[in-house]
Amino acid sequence: MKRIVSAREGSAVIVPAWIRTPLLALWAWMLRHPWSALALIIAGLGIRVFGEMVDEFYEQELSPVDLRLQAALQPYHAPALDTAARLISDLLVLPWIALLIVPMLIGLLAQRREVAALVFLLVPAFTGLLVEMLKLLFGRERPPTAIIDEIGHSFPSGHATGSVVVYGLLGYLTARFLLRARWARGIALALAALMILLTGLARVYLHVHYPSDVAAGWGAGAIILAGAILFLEAWERRAGSASP
Repeated sequence: MKRIVSAREGSAVIVPAWIRTPLLALWAWMLRHPWSALALIIAGLGIRVFGEMVDEFYEQELSPVDLRLQAALQPYHAPALDTAARLISDLLVLPWIALLIVPMLIGLLAQRREVAALVFLLVPAFTGLLVEMLKLLFGRERPPTAIIDEIGHSFPSGHATGSVVVYGLLGYLTARFLLRARWARGIALALAALMILLTGLARVYLHVHYPSDVAAGWGAGAIILAGAILFLEAWERRAGSASP
């Protein structure tokens, strides 16, 4: 056993080897595979958030938080904010989404990362199909106070889900394969997180989704994003071990 001494109390804490050994092994694995470790954390958060929102949906359909937030946003609408929210939302639909996807595909193919390019092309399409199936399953109607016309059901938010998948993959692929400087990688990931946040806020601001729709979308998107990252990281390890 190993003794750990507390500086504050001067007492010794005995950590059994059967606890210390797997913790050290886990820490070592996380240091060797930081992207996979981050993906597992994202998956855990996504499962928790999506599960909570589904439980809330079946318990009472709309929570008091949904109604309070919608009411709180009502007095703050302005033409400039309406336009900004629409622009942020439109980035995730054709033709504007092509401006995000095509340059990344070109960059990945230029580096001969065909599998990453294929994942970036197929996973958002799969996400769209999955969200439509979930919307049909839950069948929640959109808020009656929506200030733009949208078709389909409300739960979970397709824009929130898609933002996590598209912007999350953009941030990951840029930081993982296209950038070398650590500060540049940090900026890429921060921009991705900012766009995810702004997309969710825009959908609530436009009253086309309740806050719980957006939270559920973020959770579902996190699960899909984590799966894509774990697959690509496993592929990279396999390709690295197979190369001479």
